[in-house]
This record gives sequence, C-alpha cells and structure tokens, in this order.
Amino acid sequence: MKRFIVMAFLMAITGSLMAATASDSTATIDFDFSIPDVSIITVTGGNIDVKMPVPVPGEDFVDVTAYSAYEVYHNSATAKKITAELGSAITDTWATGVDCLLRTDAPSEGTEVGFVSIAGGTEVDIVTALGACSDTDLQLEFRFEVAAGTATGTYTDILTLTLT
Repeated sequence: MKRFIVMAFLMAITGSLMAATASDSTATIDFDFSIPDVSIITVTGGNIDVKMPVPVPGEDFVDVTAYSAYEVYHNSATAKKITAELGSAITDTWATGVDCLLRTDAPSEGTEVGFVSIAGGTEVDIVTALGACSDTDLQLEFRFEVAAGTATGTYTDILTLTLT
C-alpha cells in the first residue's frame, strides 16, 4: 500500500510537471512598430550666380537661364505640394522690369506646374499632387528676364523650397 501511495504521488508530480512544461512552451510579448511621417526636401545643386548677357539692340528683353537641383523624400499617404518663395531682400529692391521664373522637374509621384514667377516675393506652387516618393537629381530651372531699359543693380537673396 505504501508503494501504491508513493507511486500515485510520483505520478501526480510528473503529471503536474508535464502540464507546467506544456504551458511554458509558448510565450507572448507586445510588439509595437511605427514609421513616422517623413517629408524632406533639400537643394543639392550649386548656388545660382547669374550675370545678364549684353542685350541686342531692338529686342524687348534679355533673358538668361541657370540650373540647380533638389531632392525630395515623402512617405505619407497624404498628398503634398512643393512651394517656392524668393526672400524679401530681392523682391523689396528688385528693379522694375525684372522677372525671375522657376520651373522644376516633378518627382516620380507629382505634377510639374511649369514656369512660375517667383519675383513677387510670395509663395507659389511649383509641384502639386505629390504622392509618396524618394527622388534625387531633380532639376530647378531659373529663367531671368530683364526688360529693355531696366536700371542696373546687383541683388542677393535666398530661395526657399517648402514641402507642405
């Protein structure tokens, strides 16, 4: 009888150990993974340094074109746009008869607006309907137009590109 009780006791312990082992073979942990909304735009090309060419007598205006580049990364499902604004240092003193136009290559998921005047000192759209993208070496094309008879001057300012 003693032997039977010891055997029953050992079987009960073995059964409870097996139950504990079976329930300990699986474990869980909470796992959180987040990707933040990231929108980056940078100018990668050189500074614009333009000297107007000598005008041709009889022409209405003189123009010159200059180039730079930019890159953009945008991962949100919300469409954005890129705007450009020339600082007030030029626009407050810019000679009458001078216009600065800007055209950009659109990123792979965006729409190019075409040439827009940035000489007014106000923010203008240069790319619209910008979806998620990651693009580099996108061209910025500047066209400067000076009407005949415009006074001379030297102007320095900053162009700001904004991803909104």
